[in-house]
Amino acid sequence: MIDYNVYNHYSMTYLPKTNTKYDTHKSNELKNIYKSMVSHNKQSPLYKFSMSQETQDYALSIKDAAINLKNISNFLSDDVDTVFNKKIFESSNEDILDVRLRTDNYSNVPEQLSLRISRLADSQINSGQYVKSQSKGLANGSYDIHLITSKSDYLFSLKLNASSTNIDAQHSLADAINQNHTGISARVDVKGNESALILESQFTGKGSVEDGLQFAFEEDNPNQPLINYFGLNHVSRQPENSVFTINDETHTSATNSISINNAIEIDLLSASEEEVSLQMQPDTGEIINKIHDFVDSYNHLVGLAVNNLDNQRSARKLLTDISQITRKHANVLEASGLAVNAKGYLETEEALLTQSTKNGEFQSLFDDISDFKSDIIKTTDALNLDPLAYVDKVIVTYPNTAKSLPNPYMPSMYSGLLFNGYA
Repeated sequence: MIDYNVYNHYSMTYLPKTNTKYDTHKSNELKNIYKSMVSHNKQSPLYKFSMSQETQDYALSIKDAAINLKNISNFLSDDVDTVFNKKIFESSNEDILDVRLRTDNYSNVPEQLSLRISRLADSQINSGQYVKSQSKGLANGSYDIHLITSKSDYLFSLKLNASSTNIDAQHSLADAINQNHTGISARVDVKGNESALILESQFTGKGSVEDGLQFAFEEDNPNQPLINYFGLNHVSRQPENSVFTINDETHTSATNSISINNAIEIDLLSASEEEVSLQMQPDTGEIINKIHDFVDSYNHLVGLAVNNLDNQRSARKLLTDISQITRKHANVLEASGLAVNAKGYLETEEALLTQSTKNGEFQSLFDDISDFKSDIIKTTDALNLDPLAYVDKVIVTYPNTAKSLPNPYMPSMYSGLLFNGYA
């Protein structure tokens, strides 16, 4: 009976172990693995090991690293979940337009768009009249102010007494407007010994108040001059809709954020006569992140071999078997932005890597018909089947090559293994 707790105890010290769909197998796949083990054992000598903790650590690390490299390779070539299917929209001028995809369903998403922004949507700004801050320009009493907005109407009452200065009244009005969630931001602007109320709508675009305004003030009592005194209805910037063209067709919007088919979200950033093109591209950032995972996984296997050359003579064979994957395909890897350095590790050339992901050259490395992908699977399957092939050992008996028969008692995840403690 296999003690899986022991295996998990060792495996936690190597690569983080995560469950993916590539770690589950159909019954026919498991049968093929079993047949491979039986076939391997028919030709395998019987070995004897001195299994120190370091040796066990090394062997389990090889197995885990091989599984991880194979899983990443399968993910990169997966027809459904592959990162190469991920798309983004790119703007030819990100200072004018910012664009994002909101869906993974690209069937209703146009491949390319062209936009020109004639005008951005603006909010309404009312700049009040500057008055002496510490003076008192209104008589004592209660003042009723009626605020009309595109969303609702509000009634405020302001009470002034003998100690109320102009700036006190302005702050009271600003607080009332802000605290009642009117859709208007109010602040008191102070210049020297003068102050004024500055009001700005929190929404852009033309409103439903008279003359297309977002808001306006009315006094219930025309004998109360508070609105005129503070200049609350002085519009310094009119609210405006954005005006833009999409593929030469003119559109307007109350905001500077627009959506196309609920799939593309565009932020209008600056008005310009320049025509900006938007084009769907592979998500190179996401692709390159996964390629870095692949490179790290491959280099981890190389590192296992390099770091154990002094402890395990057979680590030289491990390094050779791993290196043959990249050595055989060195030219196509270099053309795609991957190169092998003098120590056998993979390195990335970011500019070339980005270009190869955009033009589809890198994706071809992981096609189902790719020799590179095939060599990765063959090598990782061999490492996974018998990681102890790369551990120093003593041969006890050679197989009978004249008449090799399967031994149903021998197949294991470590083929050909005889522990000293069991001998």
